[in-house]
Amino acid sequence: MEALRNELSNHEKSLESRKFAIDEMSRELSELQRTHSSKLVSIGKGVEEKLLEKDKEIEKLTAALSACEISCKSMENLMLIIRNEMLCMDNDRLNESEVLENLKTDLLNTQNEK
Repeated sequence: MEALRNELSNHEKSLESRKFAIDEMSRELSELQRTHSSKLVSIGKGVEEKLLEKDKEIEKLTAALSACEISCKSMENLMLIIRNEMLCMDNDRLNESEVLENLKTDLLNTQNEK
């Protein structure tokens, strides 16, 4: 009977030791979870900040691109205006040439009539 009591006592001590080890592991696991959780939050904040920075860069580049597009449109419009002016000048020259031809013809007709 004494041997059974000693064996039971040894098992109780072993169980208490194992329970203590399990409790210690549980505390360590909780600490690891807190550490990893705070690291994940920190990493998440860092990623979010970088994404916001990239969004701002994209907005700046988009604004610059829009400005370039507007500038290109303005240049296209200016080129069209210049082209129209050149066409008008060519038309004026043709009209002047036609008027000169008519004057020459009139002058020749007048001289021939005399």
